Amino acid sequence: MKIMSALYKNLGLILIFFLFIPAVFAQTTGFPHLKKSENYKSVRVKMLKAGWKPYHKKTADICMESDERCQGRPVAPEPV
Repeated sequence: MKIMSALYKNLGLILIFFLFIPAVFAQTTGFPHLKKSENYKSVRVKMLKAGWKPYHKKTADICMESDERCQGRPVAPEPV
């Protein structure tokens, strides 16, 4: 019975902990807010500002100027 009494007395604190603490941590992750169907360039800029570093595979192919998939995209560094 004492346990239930203590629980009811602290219910407010318990609710605050479980409702608000996760929201605080969610906002401090550094992950930017992205919109559904947001274009690549906008997402990339937001991710870079948030500290994301793109992965560049050492053996990756290099885009040729005629490759339409690479148009408007940043150029990857030359493999070493």
